[in-house]
Formats: sequence, C-alpha cells, structure tokens
Amino acid sequence: MKKSLAIVGLIVLAQSAHADATGGYIAVTQYQVAYLRLTQTGGSVDGALQTVTYDTSSSGYKTGGGNVLGNLHGSTLSLRGDAFLGQRSSLISGTYRTHTVTIDFPQDNGTFASMVFHSGSIAKWNSTVTTFETRMGRLAEWRTVAQDLQQTGVGYADLDAKLKNNALQLQACYAKVQPAQDNIDKAQTAVDKAQTASDAAKAQLKSAEQAENSASNDQQLYQTALDNYQTALNASSDADQALYNAQSNLSDAKSAADNIDREVGDLESTVKSQISESKVLHDRVVNDVSRLKAVESLLRIHSPIWKVKIPAWENPLIKDLKGT
Repeated sequence: MKKSLAIVGLIVLAQSAHADATGGYIAVTQYQVAYLRLTQTGGSVDGALQTVTYDTSSSGYKTGGGNVLGNLHGSTLSLRGDAFLGQRSSLISGTYRTHTVTIDFPQDNGTFASMVFHSGSIAKWNSTVTTFETRMGRLAEWRTVAQDLQQTGVGYADLDAKLKNNALQLQACYAKVQPAQDNIDKAQTAVDKAQTASDAAKAQLKSAEQAENSASNDQQLYQTALDNYQTALNASSDADQALYNAQSNLSDAKSAADNIDREVGDLESTVKSQISESKVLHDRVVNDVSRLKAVESLLRIHSPIWKVKIPAWENPLIKDLKGT
C-alpha cells in the first residue's frame, strides 16, 4: 500500500485569492482515517492533524498527529509542521479548493500519492472514526473466517479424496465376498463327496478283509481275497488323502473368506468414521460461508473465496455402499 496520511513538514495548498481555509477536513483510506484542522488568521494559518491507522498485522489501531502552521501568499498556502507518521520528508504539497484539501505524499519510487480531505466537523470526525473501527473489526473477522474456510476446505477436500479411495476399496471387497462364499460351497461339496468316497472305500476294505479271513483255508481263494484286500486298502488310502485335500481346501477357502470379512469390516468402520468427520467439516464449511457472506454484506464487498466448489459429504459412491 502506498504511504498515505504520512503528513509532515511543508504543505502547499493552492486556493483562490479570497478563500478561507479555516475548518476541519476528513480523509478516509482503506486502513486509515485522518482529521486536519486549520485556522486562518490574516495571512497566517495554523492547526493540527490527527490520524487513526489500522495495523493489519496485529489487528490493532495506532494514533498519530502533529501541529502545523504556515503563511498565506496569494493563492498558495504553505504549512509547516512536526515530522510524524513515518514521513521522512519535511516537504508535502497539495491543493486547496472550497471544502476540499488534497495532499500529495511523496513515495519511495518518486511518485506522489494523493489523499483527499473533505470538510467535516468534530462530530463528523468522531462518527468517521467509529465507522472506520467498526469496518476494520468486520474486516478482521472476515479475514479470520476466510482463513478458517480455506483451511477447512483443504482438510475437507483431502478427507473427501481419502473417503472416495476407501469407498472404492470397500466396493472391491464387497465384490470378493460372494466369490469367496462360492469357493467355500464348492470346497464343502468336494469334502462331502470325498467323505462319501472315503466311507465307501472303508466299507469295501472291511468286506475285503472279511473275505480274506474266510478264504484262509483255500490257497487260491485266499490269494484272490488278499489281492482284493490290497486293492481296497489302496483305494481307502487314496480316498482318505482326497478327503484330507478337500478339507484343507475348505479350510483355505474359509480363511480367505474370513480375511475378506475382516477387510470389509475395517474399511466399513473407516468409511463410516470418515463420513462422520466429513459431515462435521461440511457443516463447518457451510457455517463459515454463511458468516463470510454476512460480513461481506456489511462490508459491501464480494469475495470469490466462498464460491469455491466444495465436494458434498454425501458422496454418491458412499451412499450406494451397503452397511454405511
């Protein structure tokens, strides 16, 4: 911001030959208000300047001021005063017209910044200061709410991205549930068949054993019975191995299904927690936007900050998830 209201030194005011500069003059800038009081007696003038400045870094107010005096030379009025308000130069120029004083403040880059003072009474000055401080207070509130809104918006968008990612993972897990159950069903069917085969093989082995015992007195029948027993024994062993393999596959299928169920449970818990947190942030954003718009209405300004699109907490992807 350009140096404004930093008034010291010499103030040169061009006026008509018969103009009287006596009176009070008020100037208002974005972060500062000033009151210049002048008294003209013949060819001499004196007075004072008072200022109230809002410090954006501390959200506080600073007051300043100083006395001025000078002489009237035809249409030019020269005022000299104490250095104050951070102005290094002792020479300040400006113009005077009826009810208006314009002062040109030298800038570091060699240019001048003009400040216009309009005629105003002490009562008007007091009202101006009150209005100024009220506006600066609202502006400080606006900055605070805007910063909160931006920070909340960033956190909300980050959470929304995580929520979408977890929802996609959860949908992928849901897609695994039925195939896992199908694998269990197939494995159980295989176990049942293997169990039936094992039972049949054991029954055949028992019959072969009985036949072997019955044929102990007939060498030829005994040899045949022995061969049948050995065959039945091998078949029973194979059936038992098949049953063991089927039971192992069933156990693996159940373990895989359990892992999927745990993953689903963990993700559902995470998603539900994130939805709850997202809802809180969403409500905070809505509240901040409402506060921001209310302050902007009072300040008569319009900011694009609250118009930034914030993703809805009820993400369609999330709403479609069962159990959430």
